[in-house]
Amino acid sequence: MNEIFRDGQAHVICPNCGTELDFSHECGMQFVAPPTPGVHVLKAKENGLDFSKFVAANRDFFKTASAEEVKDKVAEMIREDGYIKNTKGHRRFVTAQMFRMLNHKGGYTAALNEMPYVYQWQMLVGRDKRHASELKTLAHLEKSDEACFKERTMFFNKYVVISMLHHYYDEVVKVLNTAPRHDRYILVKGHGYVDIARLNLAATSAKQLEIELEATEYSYQQIYEKVYDWYKGRFVNLDYTTKKSPAWVNAYKGSGAYYTMMNLIKYHDCKIKLITADGRVLRIGTQLGVGELKRVAPLKQGYELLGMLKEMIKDNNFTPTWK
Repeated sequence: MNEIFRDGQAHVICPNCGTELDFSHECGMQFVAPPTPGVHVLKAKENGLDFSKFVAANRDFFKTASAEEVKDKVAEMIREDGYIKNTKGHRRFVTAQMFRMLNHKGGYTAALNEMPYVYQWQMLVGRDKRHASELKTLAHLEKSDEACFKERTMFFNKYVVISMLHHYYDEVVKVLNTAPRHDRYILVKGHGYVDIARLNLAATSAKQLEIELEATEYSYQQIYEKVYDWYKGRFVNLDYTTKKSPAWVNAYKGSGAYYTMMNLIKYHDCKIKLITADGRVLRIGTQLGVGELKRVAPLKQGYELLGMLKEMIKDNNFTPTWK
């Protein structure tokens, strides 16, 4: 094991797998290091499970547990709900994805438009139940972390899901009314001929689910289960270039910009612009910057938060050092 000191804390790095253990004063031992927690990143190994992919696993249990107990506990947590809380990197994957899109040759909008129509649904519910997804995460946070749940539902929430279903219904009806027909089949661009009855079922079931979610106070676990079942059983994919739901686009832009700005303020010494009541322009960072961002974010649309992010990057002359 290699020991290093950073930010006044001791860190131990395994020379074989690269796992970093953070012994902080506030939260005990943590797994820190590379991306994306979840069941799907586990690798079966001769000696058990490889935890080198986890960003962070922070629990009081880790303060006194042995290495073997920690490994067993983390495995149990993942098997239960596929989620490990990231307390260190503040959604680093979101930041990396945002910079990839901002640096796209056509800019952020071009990068977003290149994502296929189905991406919004895969991101919402996952390709299957083993994969992480927004609704699955919200279902977990609703039970376990009120603060993170409240923060995350500023962007993706029940009402975005309802709007997405409404938008999908409209798009399918548009296909049914305008696309070429042959006997009982209809031509869906990019997907060939699709049974008209199947398309009708996709539309009507989307409308029924939209009405049900609007009328019923479901938990996010129930919303996840219902939307997942509809997506796997009734959803028919549309043309790659079909416009994505405006509500989803707004949430995606807002979420990406918010968490990236939070990351830049907390970990990259960037400052956010604040205009005072008397018209003075201040640039604040650290806890004041975090507080200001939390204050203004609920008042902004996604495109406005994206504009704030671009301004922050420019004002701070920030260039990411990662690839």
